Amino acid sequence: ALTKKKAVEELSNKKVAGDLLKKKTEEDLVVKTAKEALVKKKADEELKMKKITEDLERRRAEENRLNKKAEEDLEMKRTEEVHLKKKAEEDLERKRVEEARLKKKAVEDLEKKRA
Repeated sequence: ALTKKKAVEELSNKKVAGDLLKKKTEEDLVVKTAKEALVKKKADEELKMKKITEDLERRRAEENRLNKKAEEDLEMKRTEEVHLKKKAEEDLERKRVEEARLKKKAVEDLEKKRA
């Protein structure tokens, strides 16, 4: 009777130990799964931040490119305006010289007719 009782007790202890081991294994699995989920979430967040950063850098580069182009266009426009103004001044000076020449010739012609 004692050995039977001892055998039942041992069997019960083994069952309790097995249940505890099974419970511990399940808890370990839950913890491992939770850790993996956290690691994945962190990696996803880092990837998202990297994409946001790259997008911002791309936008900044595009803005800089557009600003530079606008500045170059403005400079070309200024240069063209200076060129046109200079040409207009030269044309005006040529007209003045031509008018003066024609006046002088008219005066000379008039003097020849009088003479």
